Amino acid sequence: MIAKRTWILLIVLPIAVLLVACPNRRLSSNQIAPEVAEENTGLAATTADADSGTDSEADNPIGEEATQIEKAPQTSTATKLTAATPTPIPTAPPGPPPPTPTQIIVVQLPVPGAPNLVRNTGSDFVGLNILLPGFAPHETTNPMIFQDRIGMSLSIYAINAPSQVAGAGIRQVIFTITDLKTDEIVYERVERSSLYCLFGGNTMQECWPRTFAQLNYQWPNGMPIYNGEYDVELYIETDDDSGTWNLPIIIQGAQERPRGAGGGYGGA
Repeated sequence: MIAKRTWILLIVLPIAVLLVACPNRRLSSNQIAPEVAEENTGLAATTADADSGTDSEADNPIGEEATQIEKAPQTSTATKLTAATPTPIPTAPPGPPPPTPTQIIVVQLPVPGAPNLVRNTGSDFVGLNILLPGFAPHETTNPMIFQDRIGMSLSIYAINAPSQVAGAGIRQVIFTITDLKTDEIVYERVERSSLYCLFGGNTMQECWPRTFAQLNYQWPNGMPIYNGEYDVELYIETDDDSGTWNLPIIIQGAQERPRGAGGGYGGA
């Protein structure tokens, strides 16, 4: 037994001496594997980091600086355009409205022999009112002087009519203008609907006076309009009766009567 142990020591002891004497000994396979694995793991990590850096640089050649720029707040240098408020085109101010026709009572004439024949609309006056649309109070005279224009109208109803609207119970009104110098009828018009206007029409606007220039200094029948004295006869026929009124007028601002055509107002 002792010889067997001695034999074993003789074999093991030289091997131990050799191992101590040779520090750069070869490692067993079990020792090599963990170290190689550890080195391979480190190398793989290093390689992966390098590859990752290469790929990152390939995708973003600017690198970290580009990343910082991308993270910076995006500020637009473009100027924000706002819709300009359109400048209103100046328009001419509206002109003054046409004057409202003014009904002015020029003269009140009682009905000769038949004072209760007609009445004026909107008035308790028993008789006849001549209306002059377009004339101011200071332009009215008695007798009426038409200096540069002429016009008149009636707004009446028969006193025995069933209603008091204009024209009720009235059959017709006849205007007859006579030149008192020559005793000649220069104009005549028959009106059968209200308003009853000297030159026709059924509204106050249509009854507006005509200037002598608009009439070409002629009556509608073509006879000349001369300065002078005239008589306007108003013949009114109702359903029951009739009556006549006479209104003296003077015309100025028309044309003078030719010499040799007789004397008279405004003529030689």
